[in-house]
Amino acid sequence: GAARDLVHSKSLSAESLKGLETIITKHTASHGRSTYKLPITRTDGRRYAGNESASRMKSDTRALIGEALFDIDFDCSHPSTVIDACRTLRIRVPTILRNMVVDRVSVRRTLSMYYFGSINEQGIKMGKDLVNAFTYGHRTYNMDILTANGAQPVPHHPQLITYSKCMDKLVRRIVPQSDFDATKARKPTKSDRKIYYAALSDLAGRLEDQKLCCILGRLSGHWGVDTRPSIIMHD
Repeated sequence: GAARDLVHSKSLSAESLKGLETIITKHTASHGRSTYKLPITRTDGRRYAGNESASRMKSDTRALIGEALFDIDFDCSHPSTVIDACRTLRIRVPTILRNMVVDRVSVRRTLSMYYFGSINEQGIKMGKDLVNAFTYGHRTYNMDILTANGAQPVPHHPQLITYSKCMDKLVRRIVPQSDFDATKARKPTKSDRKIYYAALSDLAGRLEDQKLCCILGRLSGHWGVDTRPSIIMHD
């Protein structure tokens, strides 16, 4: 009902309006039920929402129609999930990785100042994108993210260089041989380095899905909350 009211209000952009109308149509066709399916090409166990799910909405649109919903957030950024993997495997969490999570606000502001000469919204967002990219093997000579954001292609910040070197070592300790072999079977032409990072991404997806399942189980099993209408959101 709230979604249809928002459509009739004509307050959305053309792109947001088209997306919302598509979701409403799919949601009606599925009798109000959202589906979560395993992907065809990935083997990490992560579930993806169908086109009728509210998780497919733009965040600002979802905020407008979801005022009656409770938002349960939890720490599941890409670097924090790597920390979870380290703890699970009893690997000491490197200081630079811990800083990327604990001091993430300061890190993003520092990167914004370094690349743009000021602390601004675009620079902070790009800082987050850079950290996530280096978590999964972004090369230190790669300037694509900088040029895409209109930043000058300067050498990457020393913190990111250190982080990149740390992840290159850490990924080989985290990813088990079985995961490496499974990923290599899917990507036989890729280098070992790319395979390790692809396997790490799959592993992070599994950990994230397990966190969501634990939260839903706690809500229903301990608090008696009906979790069937839940909107499951991956990072």
